[in-house]
Amino acid sequence: MLRTGEELAELLKRALQIEDGFESVGQWEAYVRTKDHEFRRMIFEMLAESAKHKGMVSDLLKMVNVSDKRQIAPLAPARFDFSGKEQLEIMDELYQTEILMLDTYSLINESLHGSDLDGLLLKGRREQFVKMLTELISDEGRHASMVSGHRGKVERIR
Repeated sequence: MLRTGEELAELLKRALQIEDGFESVGQWEAYVRTKDHEFRRMIFEMLAESAKHKGMVSDLLKMVNVSDKRQIAPLAPARFDFSGKEQLEIMDELYQTEILMLDTYSLINESLHGSDLDGLLLKGRREQFVKMLTELISDEGRHASMVSGHRGKVERIR
């Protein structure tokens, strides 16, 4: 349960950092390293939606009722190196990132239950906020499903 708009804003700012620093970076690295056209098409779709998600989370932040506009420390940048990895391994890492985003948005949504949404959000923004958050959860779940059937581990003989 969230008590203040500042708490909600901090969670959304973290989600935005993860969306930008992990998901987008990892997807572009995978896009460049993937050789298969169908995998690349799937990754491209996720890239386009990830860009949309950044805008949506920014819009969600504007709906939060906050008294101060404090900044939060940035997360350490994600480093993705898919060189020498097979497509199954690349897809497995992308899957983990999609699950991270799905969990993040789902847990933000769960934390709203029992919270005074009218106090956390600017007046008249409740329905739009819930709708956008629900869409983010749905998109990330779909992304995880898209990638889940194309992932795996590769054993290497040394």
